[in-house]
Amino acid sequence: MAGRLEAALGGGARVEYKDGRFNITGLTGNVKIEGVEGEIAGPDGSTVKINPVKMMFGKESIQNVPNIKTVTSNAVNDTSILKGNLKLTLADGTSQEINVNNLSIPKSFADLAAEIQSKVGTGVSVSYTSDGKIQIQGTSKGFAIEGTDANGKALMNSLFGQDGMTFSSQMTADVKAGQNAILTVDGTVIERNTNTFELDGITMELTSEYHDTGTPISLTTSRDTDKIVDSLKSFVEDYNALVEELNEHLKETANYKKYPPLTDEQKKEMSDKEIELWEEKSKEGLLHNDANITSFLGDMRMVLYSSVEGAGLSLYDISIETSDNWRDNGKLVIDEDVLKSMVATNADAICKLFTDRGQGLGAGMQKALKDAANVSSGSPGTMVRYAGTKDVLTTSNTLYEEMKHISETLSNLNTKYQLEKTRYWNQFNAMEQAISNMNSQSSWLTQQFSS
Repeated sequence: MAGRLEAALGGGARVEYKDGRFNITGLTGNVKIEGVEGEIAGPDGSTVKINPVKMMFGKESIQNVPNIKTVTSNAVNDTSILKGNLKLTLADGTSQEINVNNLSIPKSFADLAAEIQSKVGTGVSVSYTSDGKIQIQGTSKGFAIEGTDANGKALMNSLFGQDGMTFSSQMTADVKAGQNAILTVDGTVIERNTNTFELDGITMELTSEYHDTGTPISLTTSRDTDKIVDSLKSFVEDYNALVEELNEHLKETANYKKYPPLTDEQKKEMSDKEIELWEEKSKEGLLHNDANITSFLGDMRMVLYSSVEGAGLSLYDISIETSDNWRDNGKLVIDEDVLKSMVATNADAICKLFTDRGQGLGAGMQKALKDAANVSSGSPGTMVRYAGTKDVLTTSNTLYEEMKHISETLSNLNTKYQLEKTRYWNQFNAMEQAISNMNSQSSWLTQQFSS
């Protein structure tokens, strides 16, 4: 819409849509924009009347009159139209309301001119002429006047032929150079180039100018206990999710005996999906009662049960404890009411409990995780040392060494089998030859005795 209107105005006119408003700048000629009322059909068949100019600018028409020095209204003698509300906006952006209904009785257009003069101030002359017109002179100061209700708009149309009138081609506010925000905190002068800044971890916003009256301003801060409680609850939820997942692997029934590795001949007789499902079943239960996972879970529990020197409390003191139900396998439970009370009264101690660099639960949990799953080749975790990872230590871990040993054993057994097989075949062949020789001699002896 803004682009089409700018193209229609031509010249140096600029039309922008910003912050939900349409702005027109650069008009140099006598331009009037009027909206043509139309209708839009709704989904239920009803119609709604719209005026696009009124939707964009809040009035049915707008007009730019360049370099006006003198403006004279239409001659109107009917004082019955002297009613309604007008708004006068100066070039600096300030506005004044004119309630025509409050003019002195009997009302006159001379009174209206005087009221406008009092509102606009010096630099502009507003007078009522002898021929029954309102005349405005010296409009270089710049101001706009418009009707804000039905009666006010009717009055403006009677006088100037439109709902509102801009008395200058350059209705722009005075622009002053920006100044830094300056404030004094405990005797120290602080200067910032923005009204919103952070001081001692507190975000402040200066919303108005303040002059020293001799009375200092005091600020009172309080901790957001709900946010702290939510963070602790999130920690417990993540910990419980990890415990649940690992225990599912520990309890999973092993199927590798029922689903042994497939041979190449077997794979040729199966579809890709059948092979995939077979291999999935064969991997189930591979971590059944795995010692490394069991040890890792134990290490985390030990961390949670520990106390931190200087904090003066442990996890169970703030009502985060291990579940009494053995089926939960060491999950944590929270008494939220007690936790909120402890956070409100012992926030610093709770912070030390979790964040102390040497003994805090955070440092302890991090150490337990590194001991189990650190992927560094220099100091791999127990799980990494045992099974390796996809990208680290793929050929230097316990499982690899065990598989390598099994492969070497199979190779040695196969070699021994081939040697034994060859030895037995040689003996068998020698025995066959000896039996054949004995049979030949037996036949010869039989022939000798029979002759």
